[in-house]
Amino acid sequence: MQIPPGTAIALPAFRASHRVADWLWRAGHALIALHPVQLKGVVTPSQSDRILALYGTGCLAEACALCACGPGAELAITRRLSPEGHITAALAVPHHPKDRQEAMA
Repeated sequence: MQIPPGTAIALPAFRASHRVADWLWRAGHALIALHPVQLKGVVTPSQSDRILALYGTGCLAEACALCACGPGAELAITRRLSPEGHITAALAVPHHPKDRQEAMA
């Protein structure tokens, strides 16, 4: 999957120094680093007992995507795992129809 240049990508703040985050930043993407407190309580369709116990949400990737898009955001793509099994990602779209059209463009 190609990520259009300039796409904002949300991630947990503790992953902001990861090599993939650095690669994304160098490729021109805006990174939104979210503190674990911001992710606590975000309801996600994917559930991990370990992540829930550590961070208070079922899935970090889905929680980051939803938080970055604001209140009422919906997941367009639920949690996906990289082929190597080291990175997860999810895609959310804003609630407001105008914002949703711009996010999907």
